[in-house]
Amino acid sequence: MAKSIVDYLIYVENNYRRALDIASEATIVCNFEDWWWKARIGKCQFKMGMIKDAERQFISSLKSQAMVSTAIELAKIAIR
Repeated sequence: MAKSIVDYLIYVENNYRRALDIASEATIVCNFEDWWWKARIGKCQFKMGMIKDAERQFISSLKSQAMVSTAIELAKIAIR
């Protein structure tokens, strides 16, 4: 349920701060092992202008599990 709420906050409400808070708490609950939460934290940080922090989150997410969507987000950072 939390994943759906975070996606709603990001894509519909554009409330990146609230989505970042929820994703950060969920990452702690998952013992920093779930790639999806790391990618969402990176997405929120990117949208909020915290580029270096977002880059670290996407790299960490790729180390957990290689996903094309995460690589695309990392490429967006490189372009910017």
